[in-house]
Amino acid sequence: MQPVVEPVVSLLLYVCSQASEIGDGTRQPANPTPKHTKRGWRLFPAEKPTTWDVGVRMGSALRRAYQARQTGVSGEHGGPEPHVRIAHWHGFWSGPLKRPDGKEIPNSERRFDVRWLPPIAVNVKDVDQLAAVIKPVK
Repeated sequence: MQPVVEPVVSLLLYVCSQASEIGDGTRQPANPTPKHTKRGWRLFPAEKPTTWDVGVRMGSALRRAYQARQTGVSGEHGGPEPHVRIAHWHGFWSGPLKRPDGKEIPNSERRFDVRWLPPIAVNVKDVDQLAAVIKPVK
């Protein structure tokens, strides 16, 4: 069951992340707004399904990097190829490292926060300037 569940969970986490690229920039998904009726406030279902484009610019950047690697033609040298670092949980220490007298503060006295990091574009030049590529999914 794991091969079926893993991609679905990854997709769900991507859509829920801050960098999910949902919509065309002018319109984004939103919760339904309550309508006032004679019997009080009610929520009504949508009139029809809505299609949302997700991750089109990031997909374009990754396809371009893949094609450059396959053909051996790359416009730049000295850095990692464009890719997406997968979403993951990451721990961060917070608080000062040293006391005013210069002594180090032990980790037991500092705070450790675990935060969710969304998918991160690595070495992708200006994701917003990339052409949107839409591939139909069956």
